[in-house]
Amino acid sequence: MVRFDKLKIFKSGEYEHVFLAARAGDSQCYYREAIDITDLVDQMRKEGKRVAVRLGKLKITDKDYELHRHPCLTIVEIDKEKGRIRTEEGDHEVEPGCVVIVPPNFPHLSHAADKTMYENIFYIGEPDDIQAIVPMS
Repeated sequence: MVRFDKLKIFKSGEYEHVFLAARAGDSQCYYREAIDITDLVDQMRKEGKRVAVRLGKLKITDKDYELHRHPCLTIVEIDKEKGRIRTEEGDHEVEPGCVVIVPPNFPHLSHAADKTMYENIFYIGEPDDIQAIVPMS
């Protein structure tokens, strides 16, 4: 199971398990490693916070910006085009099919390789803070 104390990137085509759905004809399910969010939920409950998921789609440009962070767990699926996830440690190349786990308050930036990249985003956290961007300073 994936812990999210650091950035984790699942590369395109990197699956832990393939399930053949007998009732669905030729359908197949491809699973990535499970993400354990128990500690996150427990901590939020201790702090009296609610837990919610917000889904979104982002159009990322090739413009250079400062790293930023969110107070929530962020799961990013690269949908279209290539790019990179920039962190304090350096750049991580991503392509369609990659899934990136960004821990709460982890400095990062998505950057398109060529003009635009599209991401499906899943924010998990307090509903009022779920998409907040926290300044790095």
